[in-house]
Parts: sequence; structure tokens; C-alpha cells
Amino acid sequence: MQIEWEFKPYKNKKKIFLYFILVVPFLIFMYWAGGLFWLIFSIFFISLATFQFFVKTNYKIDEEFLYIKMIGSKAKKYKLKYFKRFEIFKNGIYLSPYKKKRRFLELFRGVFLHVEEDSQKEKVASFLEKIYGKS
Repeated sequence: MQIEWEFKPYKNKKKIFLYFILVVPFLIFMYWAGGLFWLIFSIFFISLATFQFFVKTNYKIDEEFLYIKMIGSKAKKYKLKYFKRFEIFKNGIYLSPYKKKRRFLELFRGVFLHVEEDSQKEKVASFLEKIYGKS
């Protein structure tokens, strides 16, 4: 059995509006203060920094592996044996390599699976419960 879904962060209109409310005045200031070069330089680096916000991510989980594919990057493949537990959050599911919570290291070694719909989140969580047990 496998589960597949895609996450499109750009569908959230409030976040897009907030993004442009913050970025456009900054770009206007960069053009005013530094000229065309600094405007282009700023657009380039802001685009790099916010790239993930504008592309969809495809997720696939089967009994052995987790696959994450994003446009513009190499597909990532994780063995599910690497993860020991999972946590359900408002925006998705976090897979952790530790059995117990660790404040610092866990943030850098786990994987967050973005899931938009609650029904999809429940489906993924029930699939992970079969693999890891209750978490």
C-alpha cells in the first residue's frame, strides 16, 4: 500500500498577500536607496530564499520508503526505518528519528510532511500508526 499527495503552498491567498505586502515595499526601498543593481540583486536573493513557497511538493509513502519531490531539486528518498515516531501538527506531520522528544537535535534531523486537508492528514497518520504504532 502507498499514499501519495501534493502540497501547494501558494494556494493560501492570505500568505501570498502578506508576502507581497512585505516584499514589494522592501524592493521599492532597494531601488530608491541603491538603484537598479541593488533591486535586481534583491529580487534574485529573495527569489532564492522564498523558492519553496512558490513550488509544489509531491510526497509518496510506502511500507519502506518516503519520497519527497520538489520542482528544481533532487528527489529525496528516506527509509522509514530511520524514523522512530511521528507527531501531528496543524499544518502537517513531523517524522522524528528519536523515540523521545529532544529539544535541539530533533529540529535538524526530522522531516516535516506538509498536509493541507484534515482527511489526508488522518489517512497518512493511520498509515504511519501501522508502521510505528501509536505516537
